[in-house]
Amino acid sequence: MNNIVISAFEKVETLGLENLDLEKSCFYDAKIDTGAFSGVIHAQNIVERNGTLYFNLYGSDQDIATTDFLVRKVRNTHGGSKKRYLVNMKIKIRDHIYIERLGLDDRSNMKYDVLIGRAFLIRNNIMVDCRESRNIDNEWREMGDK
Repeated sequence: MNNIVISAFEKVETLGLENLDLEKSCFYDAKIDTGAFSGVIHAQNIVERNGTLYFNLYGSDQDIATTDFLVRKVRNTHGGSKKRYLVNMKIKIRDHIYIERLGLDDRSNMKYDVLIGRAFLIRNNIMVDCRESRNIDNEWREMGDK
């Protein structure tokens, strides 16, 4: 089995849900977070009504509705927990298309709109090389490096 190597920061294209294509795909800078178990994507207007989940992906004005979702409690780095909706999202990283279960959350106050966790990396036999894609990592510029 061959390993795929990606960087700690990647461009991610969202193509839709596993069973629903978006009218127009969205592009995000994503942080590959080996400390997080699962991934999350910035979504807004997240509402569950009568067994259907409605939401918008950040950067898209398409209303998405699905009955194919899970709900789980997730912990944050501060020890708190909250309810999060999970959907099977079709994403593209470096010309590879994956189906990944991502949590939906308002990430307005976060640096990255998408986090990819270690479950995705393990399932897809992906290794992370943090020496790549420094141009997406803003902290280098904030430290005065190029």
